[in-house]
Amino acid sequence: SREQMRLVLLHEWEHVNCHDPWLQGIMTTALSFYFWNPILWAAYYFTRRDMELACDEAALNTLSPEEHAAYGQTILSAVSRLKKEAP
Repeated sequence: SREQMRLVLLHEWEHVNCHDPWLQGIMTTALSFYFWNPILWAAYYFTRRDMELACDEAALNTLSPEEHAAYGQTILSAVSRLKKEAP
């Protein structure tokens, strides 16, 4: 729906505000050179998780309390759709 698209775009805009694409590029480059390093893979995993949680928090801070449930439902429906499409 239009409201769900607005909430998803709000989340993605927070990634841009936090400069996550740059950090993601740096991490991917480091992994391409040191793919055998398990510590780097753990750092990558936890950094990506923290990026997502930070963007969720920032998005929720810009929304009204009434919109929080809609945001949560949008994220859950997106995740469930992705899991259904996964091979």
